[in-house]
Amino acid sequence: MHATIAPQMSFTEASQLWIESQTFEGNNRTHYVKPRTIKDFHQYRRSLIRMFGSLTLAEIHVGHLREYQRLRSLGELGNPEFEEKGKREVGPHRINQEVDMLRRVLKRGHAWMPEHEEIYQPLQVQESDVPRALTPQEQERFLSVAASRQEWALVHAYALLAFHTTASGCEMRGLRLGDLNLHDGILMVRSAHSKNKYRLRTIPLSGEAIFAAARLIEMAREKGATAVQHYLFPFRCCRDNWEPLKPMSNSGIKKPWDEVRKAAGLPAFVPHDTRHTAITRLAESGTPIPVIMSIAGHISRKMLMHYTWVCEQSKRSAVEVAFGKRVPNAPVDYSSKALKIG
Repeated sequence: MHATIAPQMSFTEASQLWIESQTFEGNNRTHYVKPRTIKDFHQYRRSLIRMFGSLTLAEIHVGHLREYQRLRSLGELGNPEFEEKGKREVGPHRINQEVDMLRRVLKRGHAWMPEHEEIYQPLQVQESDVPRALTPQEQERFLSVAASRQEWALVHAYALLAFHTTASGCEMRGLRLGDLNLHDGILMVRSAHSKNKYRLRTIPLSGEAIFAAARLIEMAREKGATAVQHYLFPFRCCRDNWEPLKPMSNSGIKKPWDEVRKAAGLPAFVPHDTRHTAITRLAESGTPIPVIMSIAGHISRKMLMHYTWVCEQSKRSAVEVAFGKRVPNAPVDYSSKALKIG
């Protein structure tokens, strides 16, 4: 039985109890929500605490919520553990997720009042554009730069595997040694770290992907990851200590990645963009959309339309290369008389 959350509790205490209530006591393998979602809740909590930590649930009013939205959108109140030093603007979707968690904690503590419900408005989320994929030349440049220094070896192997599998950032970080079968050339994306149940899949590995995976396994073993349940990217708890049973955080590869992208002249390229680049390469090669989806898993309707367009453009280019696109000088008469039909 979980502890009761009361209006007189501080947000710091109440939010911790609320997160704990999302799992069954004494059973770390059974959850109401995915472990990845629990991890997200802890990140939202760290940001929320910076404004609401010392307030009781009963003291939090709608004005606080609006001020939080304003400050967060300006880059204030960020979580320094997961964000760059200094100010960093946060998108409306992330702010809405954080405030929604606050709302749920307040409701559990019977502190979400009718005026909250009447006045609070989530921020308007505009559908983002399709993320930019690297061109083949940019992709090759990034990999070449990453391979040029030993201290960037992890970035090189990570990017090479991601470019050849369509795995997203969270899927890459969630890989365990047992998810890689180099003998049969297969990578398994499991449900715990996939974005949704439709992203659970097996992915065939190319020769370059097998090379990258073998290199990553070798580096993981140097960090103490030797069992099948150990993570391919172990968590670094201090300078030379690693926790193989805990996955790398979403900032674990950030420093060397930023060094490589800057050296390669790609200022806006982030690890998750490897997925869009990989799917784009498949589409450009003329891979049928159903095959792309079996490799990449679920993609949004907007992304599906985008990759379908890429496939069509690829087919058009292939036809033009094979047969040319020169228009005859004289118009062609397609009438039955001219063609002597009938």
